Amino acid sequence: MALQDIFAKDLGWKAISFLLAVVIWYTIYELQSEADPALLKQQTLIAPKPEDQPINPFKEREKPTNLVSMSRSFNIRILKAPEDSTRYQLEPAEVLVSLESNRTPPPNFTDPGTVKVVIDPTDIPAGITETNKQVEVLVPEGVAIMGIDPKEVTVRRVETPEPEPSLPPVEESLPSPISENKEQP
Repeated sequence: MALQDIFAKDLGWKAISFLLAVVIWYTIYELQSEADPALLKQQTLIAPKPEDQPINPFKEREKPTNLVSMSRSFNIRILKAPEDSTRYQLEPAEVLVSLESNRTPPPNFTDPGTVKVVIDPTDIPAGITETNKQVEVLVPEGVAIMGIDPKEVTVRRVETPEPEPSLPPVEESLPSPISENKEQP
């Protein structure tokens, strides 16, 4: 009877365990077969070549490459709504950005509208006065950002005292001396 209990007891758990073991084995087998060095050796890499033309490295290219590289300091702009009167102080106030482009014509990196370096402080909670924010660099299509230094800046919310509401001037009406003279004979 003991031998019969070994096979029949907890049959559901044994079936689930067996299926789980098969799934794990199959997963490991597939991962190993994808990275099998023998399969990698069998693969051939084919580079596309122009037909019936030898490759000449000294031949002038039909399309010139205009690789432009530049590293420059940019002032950080703060994105906020026009009605937002909150002032922010950034430390540092500018970042060094390294850019590359292969566009034709090459972009004018000296134009202030070409590259924009911004931060968005709108998601800083109201009670927080100082935090670090990641710098975002906006570039036109075809321009690659090679580096940003520093990637984060310290943002301080500068509290400005609210001006006290000014009362309008009170005007009192005084009798004019001219009108009094007219009444007297």
